[in-house]
Amino acid sequence: MGVESELKNKYAEFKGRRYVIALKDNPNNIPLIAAEAAFIADFMITSRKKLNKELQESLEYQKKEKSYLPLIDLNKKYRVYVIEDDETTHIRYRRLDKLKLEDLINTITKKIKTITGTKNLYYKSGNEFFITESKEKTSYSPHAGGIVLTAKVRPKSDGRKKGKYLISIEGPFEDSKIIFNDINSGSDDFFYTEIKGGYTRGQLLTTDVQALLLYARRNPEEIRNLKSLMQRRKKARIFIPIHTINPQLNVLKKYSVRKDYFMEKGEQPELTRLRDDIIFDWLFNRTSFFEIGKKITRIPIIFDMKIADKIYDGNANFEVIPQSFIFEKNKPTPKAIKSFFNQMNHLLYRQGFKINGYCLEKRDSENETIAIDYEKNENSVRLLFNNNFPPLVLKRSIKHGRTVTPFRTEDENNKVHPFSELFMPKEVFDDKKRKRTKYEITIPTEITIPRELWSDYRLMINKYLEGRTKRLEEILEIRNIKNRSNIINLTRV
Repeated sequence: MGVESELKNKYAEFKGRRYVIALKDNPNNIPLIAAEAAFIADFMITSRKKLNKELQESLEYQKKEKSYLPLIDLNKKYRVYVIEDDETTHIRYRRLDKLKLEDLINTITKKIKTITGTKNLYYKSGNEFFITESKEKTSYSPHAGGIVLTAKVRPKSDGRKKGKYLISIEGPFEDSKIIFNDINSGSDDFFYTEIKGGYTRGQLLTTDVQALLLYARRNPEEIRNLKSLMQRRKKARIFIPIHTINPQLNVLKKYSVRKDYFMEKGEQPELTRLRDDIIFDWLFNRTSFFEIGKKITRIPIIFDMKIADKIYDGNANFEVIPQSFIFEKNKPTPKAIKSFFNQMNHLLYRQGFKINGYCLEKRDSENETIAIDYEKNENSVRLLFNNNFPPLVLKRSIKHGRTVTPFRTEDENNKVHPFSELFMPKEVFDDKKRKRTKYEITIPTEITIPRELWSDYRLMINKYLEGRTKRLEEILEIRNIKNRSNIINLTRV
C-alpha cells in the first residue's frame, strides 16, 4: 500500500485539456497554439481520396520504419469494424496493418462519430467545410486597417442542425506586424478556453482556426479577395505555426542538440506519417489531445522557425489549458484545499504577482502536476495541487546566462519526490520556459495551513525527506526561514 493511500484527505488536482505554445509578445492577446490541432486540421481539409491512400501508406511505412515517436503499436489488436462476406458489419479485434482499406476507413469514421458526434471530420473537407462564396469580404485591403482572414464554417451535425459560425484571424500573414493579433471562432472549443481561469486574453488556435490557415495557404483562390491581395503583396504568405507536410529541417539544425527521435538530422519522413499516427493514437488508443500535444511538441521539425525563435527568445512558453478550474464554486474541491488556494491567491496578489497561466511540473513522472503559475518580473510562484500529496508552493526565478533549449523536456529532477526537496534551493530545468532556473519547493509560512491537513504534511515529510521532521526543523533554523514555527507546528501533530 502506497503512502498516498494513507492520506487522510482527498486532494484535488487540475486535469489537462491542451498542452500549448503560448505567444507572449502580442500586446492584445495570448495566442495558444495546440500542435495536435494542426494535424487534425490537416486531416480535416484533405480530400477523402487522398486520405485513403495516405492512411494505408502510413501503415505500410511503419512496418518498415519508425515514424517519429511512434504513437501506435502495429503488433496490437484493436477493436475494429469488419465487413464480412455476407456484407454485414461485425466487431472484431485486428491489427491495423492487416485491415482491408474498406474496413480501416469504416472503423475510422465510426470512431470519429463516437468521439465527435459526427463523421464530418472525414466526410467534409476543404470547401465542403468552409463557406467561402459569401458576398461579404473575407479579407480586407491593406488600406482598411489590419488584414482579417475570415470564413464561415458549416454546422458539424451532418446537416440536421441549422446554423453556421464565423472564424476570423487578424494578422494571418508571415509578414503581419503582429501575428494573430486577434482570433475568433464560434466553436465550443474556443469558447471553453476563453472562460478557463488563468488566461484573461487567451485565444486558442482551435482545429477549425488552423484548418482555415492551412486551407488558405494551399488554396488562396478559394478565399474571396485573398488571391488578388497576395498578388499585390508578392511576399505575403499565410503563416503556418505548425507544419504538417514538410519537415522543417532548418529548425532541427538550429535547435536540436542531439539527433531527433529515432532519426538522424536530414532523414525525416513526411509529416503526413506523423499526422496519421496522431489520428490512430487519438481514435484507437483514445489518447487525449493533452497527452498527444505533450508528445509531439518534442519534435522540432513540426515548428515554424518563427515559433521556435520566439521560444528561444523567451517570447513564447509551453503551457497547459486545464479541463476546468478546480476552485469554482460548483466544484467539490475540499474546503481545506480551497482555503489554502484562497489564502495564497490573496497573498500573491498583494505582493504584486498575477496569474500567468498553467504549466507542468514534474513532467512525465508519477507526481506530474499542472501548476497555477503566478509571475512578477523575473520571479515565478507556482501552486502545486496534486492527488498524491497536500499543496506545495514552488518558487522559480530566472537565472541569467542559461541557454534556452526549446525542444528538451527530460530532467532527472522530475523523478525526485517534491517532499524530499523541501526548502532546498537548487537549479532545475523549467518545462514552461525551457531553461534552467533557480528552484525551491516550500510549504508557505505566510499563511495559516488548515489544521485538517497537518497530519498529511507530517506523513509526507517523514516518508520522503531524509532525516524526517527533525531534519526539516534543522533546515528551517539554518536558513532562518521567517515564521518557521508555522511549519514546525505541522511536524508536531
